[in-house]
Amino acid sequence: MAVLFAPAVPHRSFLPCPGPALGQAIPADALLQRLEPQGHVNDLAGLLNDAERSAMEERLVQLRQQNGAEVAVAVLPSLEGGQIDDFANKLFQKWGLGNKDQDNGLLLLVAVQDRKARIEVGYGLEAILPDALAGRILDERLFPAFKRQQYAEGLEQAIQQIVTLIERGEPAPPETAAPERPSTFVEQIGLTLFLAVFVGIGFTALGFAVGGLMGSITSSGGGRNRWSNLPGQFFTSLFFLIWGGGFGGIPLIIAGQQADWSHLVLWPLAAGAFTISTGLSWWGYKNWTKGSGASSRRSRGGTTWSSGGFGGGFSSGGGGFSSGFGGFSGGSSGGGGASGGW
Repeated sequence: MAVLFAPAVPHRSFLPCPGPALGQAIPADALLQRLEPQGHVNDLAGLLNDAERSAMEERLVQLRQQNGAEVAVAVLPSLEGGQIDDFANKLFQKWGLGNKDQDNGLLLLVAVQDRKARIEVGYGLEAILPDALAGRILDERLFPAFKRQQYAEGLEQAIQQIVTLIERGEPAPPETAAPERPSTFVEQIGLTLFLAVFVGIGFTALGFAVGGLMGSITSSGGGRNRWSNLPGQFFTSLFFLIWGGGFGGIPLIIAGQQADWSHLVLWPLAAGAFTISTGLSWWGYKNWTKGSGASSRRSRGGTTWSSGGFGGGFSSGGGGFSSGFGGFSGGSSGGGGASGGW
């Protein structure tokens, strides 16, 4: 009888690959632990000069003395891998923004290299600055200026809006919200091209109306007959003056509010359409009148004169730091807020 021996199989343990120990701090947590407030305005990214920082600091100190609300600004080069919402909430808690009993603190956090920002609002201010309103401040005040690299202007506008709302003690009425702007460059191009159609047609109509009036005044003829067609041409052109002004002018105003550079396209378009159509209308009116067969000649005392028979006119529509800052009051949490990027 044969006996077979199978080789022993080494015991294998399937364990996770070596990696960071559970609970090991990440760079963002290390950054958070280093941050201590040196005042209400903490610019670690160097976006503000001394005068700009002092003006903002003075405004927030004044708010704290008069209202009790504590607003802090933290501008960091980067969150070092952290998430803006989580980092803002933790920094709010660490600094203790707002009175313990009222939780009337607010944090404006900006991460420049990450192109992110968040307004973290304490529970006591959430009725004054709900999430939607905080988001509007970022979208309408901070981000547009940051896109133009006008950082001091964006921070100043956002802070001023926040302070105004806190001092007022009530949210801004919805009807005062600015129109929502297209969020991408491609969307702004599309909107501008769409509105360009209306601008072109409207100002072409304006040009033809003005040209028709000019042609009626300067058309060939003499004496009283020179003005005989003017009343009819005036009332005909008046409609296109009003219609063209609204059809082209209103989209021109809307476009100026939606895209900062739209005037570089639409104003020249409006001027060109108006100028060309005015010239064509004036030239066409005069030549049409000259070519009209409804002219009469009368001779009186050896003098021959003629009057045109065209009466309707020609018109059409077309890192760490420390300072002597005393700190905040020890508020415990943020109640809401909004975040986004530029």
